Amino acid sequence: MKFESIIDDFGQNALLGVMETEALRLIAFSTDLRNLGPGDVLFKAGEAADGAWFIHAGTMSVRSGVEVQNYGQGALLGENALIIESLRPATATAVDQVEIRYIPRLLMRRVLSEFPDSAAAAQGYLTERATAIRSKLAALHALLPDDED
Repeated sequence: MKFESIIDDFGQNALLGVMETEALRLIAFSTDLRNLGPGDVLFKAGEAADGAWFIHAGTMSVRSGVEVQNYGQGALLGENALIIESLRPATATAVDQVEIRYIPRLLMRRVLSEFPDSAAAAQGYLTERATAIRSKLAALHALLPDDED
């Protein structure tokens, strides 16, 4: 896979797409493409998460309890693990043939320190995402009955 097509793929993702081309080149140069077959487990709930997985092709099924979501090309599984130490909240399994690339947290820290404009853009994206989550939580909270003691 050529670097330019890797960078084009990265551009499909909301977080990576806000970053500078040179920052994405460093990620592409510093990571390897892996292939998974149908049924291959990428990670399991409860495992340490020290990075994210970018899907170039294929579909991954992510199961958290009984909830299952499928993700395809351009998705970044474990985005939060690029920023914070955490445990995997779900299990990810390949639905079909998958081409995927692992981006370790340490690499993301390096990229963000070497490319301050990308760091600012990523911060803006993450701030918007956190604001949207807070808004959804406030709306859900408003639906709860009042506690009357």
